[in-house]
Amino acid sequence: MEDKVRKSVISHIGAHLRHISYAAGDVIFAENESSEEIFFIRKGSVNFVIPDYNNITFFEVSKGDIFGEIDAIYDNHRVFKAVANDDL
Repeated sequence: MEDKVRKSVISHIGAHLRHISYAAGDVIFAENESSEEIFFIRKGSVNFVIPDYNNITFFEVSKGDIFGEIDAIYDNHRVFKAVANDDL
């Protein structure tokens, strides 16, 4: 039964996914933007930077990671800036 539920959830979510490419250095989202997307990283990595501190990187996510879900779920504005570290 559990396998059927998992497949159903994946099928439902999969219908809403779309592929987006970013080049190294591209801003994926900026500080204070509304949060309507959740990101799944298929390749490369993304840096979370603090604009007020000379864009210093404080966290990095990479292939297989998910980010943006908390802000999207709670309808929060983005607190940090996300920048593609590699071609994605």
